[in-house]
Amino acid sequence: RGLFLAKCEKSVYNLQNKFNGTFSEDTMFRVAICDDEATSLQIIEALTEQILQEAEIEYEIATFEDMLVMTKVLTSGKDDYHLLISDVLAVGMTGIEAAEELRRLGEKVPIVFVSSTAEYAMEGYRVHALRYMKKPIEIERLREALMEAYQMLLSVKKKAKKLFGILLLTF
Repeated sequence: RGLFLAKCEKSVYNLQNKFNGTFSEDTMFRVAICDDEATSLQIIEALTEQILQEAEIEYEIATFEDMLVMTKVLTSGKDDYHLLISDVLAVGMTGIEAAEELRRLGEKVPIVFVSSTAEYAMEGYRVHALRYMKKPIEIERLREALMEAYQMLLSVKKKAKKLFGILLLTF
C-alpha cells in the first residue's frame, strides 16, 4: 500500500509538471496570426492587441507570413496557442490546407479564418473553424471571436483544475 501511494503521488506530481500553468490563476492568452500579406498581418495584429488590451487580458502574439512555417510551429508541441487567426488565400499553402494538416496531426486550436472572399467559408467550417470573416475585418466581429476563444481557454482551465483537485483528493 505504501509503495502504491508513493507511485500515485509521483504520478500526480508528474501531471502537475506536465500541465504547468494549466492550474495557475494567471491566464496568458496565446494567439498565432498568419497572413502572407505584411500589411494585412500588421492590421490584424494591431486590432487583436487593441481588443485584448481593452479587455485587460494578458496575451502573447506570434505572427507568421508563411503557412508551412506556422503549421510546423503549431504542431511542434513546443508552443501552446489558444487561437489561430489565419488568412485563407496564401502562396504555397492555403489556410484551409494548413488547417487540414493541423487537424490531421491532432491540433485542436480554434481557428478564425479571414479572407477577402466568402468563397471558402464552407470549407473553413469543414475543418471546424470557430469563425470566418471577410476583410476588411470589423473590429466587433474580431472582438467576439477573441472573447469566445478566451472563454474556451478559461473553461478548459477550470475543468482541468477541477479534475486535478479530484485527483489530489483521491490520493
